Amino acid sequence: MARNGRLAALWADRGAGPDRPATLYAAPLSFAPWGQPQFGSVTRRAYRAAYPAADSTRHISDISVTDTGRILVSSAADAGDDGPFDSAVSDAGRVTVSADGRVRVTLAAARRCSPPSRATRSKEWSACPDPPTPS
Repeated sequence: MARNGRLAALWADRGAGPDRPATLYAAPLSFAPWGQPQFGSVTRRAYRAAYPAADSTRHISDISVTDTGRILVSSAADAGDDGPFDSAVSDAGRVTVSADGRVRVTLAAARRCSPPSRATRSKEWSACPDPPTPS
């Protein structure tokens, strides 16, 4: 994510079922003149998906950040590698990067952006449109 001429990197572990939420990580990102990535102080937030709610739930199975800083995550659960998969896309919150490069992650109250889907051998992803801007 880029904002104010600064970059932020976001990544997550999946989590595992009801007893272990995912961990969402965010950090300022810059590059040395020779191209090596350099990460600043890492922020960590626990995230538990509202759906699916199963023993095999991966609370964050994929992550995307919109141009406005909205954090979208997919969550999934399955009975094994052959599915069927139960999945949902959620608006997880927002990331901001200040002019001085500080990264802030604010998690949203659980809200599903797409209805749960049943898929075999694939995750279904549908985007959450940004809410309209008041004029």
